[in-house]
Amino acid sequence: MYHTATSIWLCGKSVGTLRRKSNRKITEKVIDTMDTSLKEEQRLLKKAQRKLRMEQSRSYKAMKTATKVMDHYYLDPILGLVPVVGDVVPQLFNASFFYISIFKIRSYALTMTLLRNVFIDIFVGLIPYAGIVLDVFYKSYRENTILIEGFVNDDPNIVKKVKRRAVSTTIWLVVLGMAIYYLIVFLWSVVTHLYQWIMSYI
Repeated sequence: MYHTATSIWLCGKSVGTLRRKSNRKITEKVIDTMDTSLKEEQRLLKKAQRKLRMEQSRSYKAMKTATKVMDHYYLDPILGLVPVVGDVVPQLFNASFFYISIFKIRSYALTMTLLRNVFIDIFVGLIPYAGIVLDVFYKSYRENTILIEGFVNDDPNIVKKVKRRAVSTTIWLVVLGMAIYYLIVFLWSVVTHLYQWIMSYI
């Protein structure tokens, strides 16, 4: 009888201990879930506030104006009719896009993607005659606006596109930078040898 009572007491104690441990684990899990949810809400709130500040900023309004004037009113291809001016002036309108990407959104990937589009626009504009026609159809300002707005709104397709293009653009810039460096080294070597050769005959 004594052993039976002891066994029952020990079982009850074990069950009580297990219940306390189980309750503690459940409580910890609930606290962790609440903490995670709170952090996510804070992150979303900060993102919404940043988006609102961006949309109310002068740079954002300048970006929307540039898109309307250059693409919808076709000022980009019209400026392309003027030599040199058509290649330089349109790029000044990109300042607001890069300002938003660098200082408002602070995204390297987005900045690289915008830079890629600018390079494409410049290359298209350099093609004689055909470049003017292509500028009518290739609306780089509209494309950059869509990328910025989609990136801020966490559009999965836009974010994926931006990251993919940022990687390829970075690689091309590194390759281009190395090519320019070695070209300069080569030209400097040629000039140096040519100078020494000339001086040897003087």
